[in-house]
Amino acid sequence: MKLRCWIEGVAALGVFSWVWFRNAWITDDAYITFRTIEQFLAGNGLQFNPHERVQAFTHPAWLGLLLPLRVAGLPLPAAAFLLSWLAVSAALVLLWRTVSDRPARGWLCVAAVVGSRVLLDFSSSGLETPLSFLLIVVFMHFVLSWERSSGIGGSRSLIPVFLVASALLSTRHDHAPLLAPVLAILAIRRWTSGRVRCGAEILLGLAPLVMWSLFSCVYYG
Repeated sequence: MKLRCWIEGVAALGVFSWVWFRNAWITDDAYITFRTIEQFLAGNGLQFNPHERVQAFTHPAWLGLLLPLRVAGLPLPAAAFLLSWLAVSAALVLLWRTVSDRPARGWLCVAAVVGSRVLLDFSSSGLETPLSFLLIVVFMHFVLSWERSSGIGGSRSLIPVFLVASALLSTRHDHAPLLAPVLAILAIRRWTSGRVRCGAEILLGLAPLVMWSLFSCVYYG
């Protein structure tokens, strides 16, 4: 049974990869991020133009993943393609593992992704959509895991949930309306089992977002 599930998973990933590469492209907006990275590596700072300290990009987490690949010598369009494929594939693998006891649901997930023109187009556009997709899946996985293992008054930490939320908000700030209700409910439940611990876990989880926000406010004025 496990072998069959593994074979079906590889087949599903192969179908997605074939459709994905057939439709891969780079949008003009991605070159805003590409130019910012090139300016940074040229010693002109993390900005679009050398003489203007302006944050032209909207996805610091995505830029942070592209930067080391460019430093390693990979052209930025190729780096964006690689990261995009890895992110969406990882999201599909995680979804598949979540429903591994019912492969039909896994195939339904793959069909939904392959059949969504919007998701398929922007999962290879050079923008942050693939990272958002992966982080949303990971966020859902952590939330459901916390609910199953902890519940009200449980001892499992909320730090992983808020860390992923922090990464999502660092990918795009407008993910906030999607995350806020869930985070609020989890925080209220944790609050009942220990206020100090709840506050500490939330602060640690949101620390990357807070640090980037402080840096951007100082650096970009």
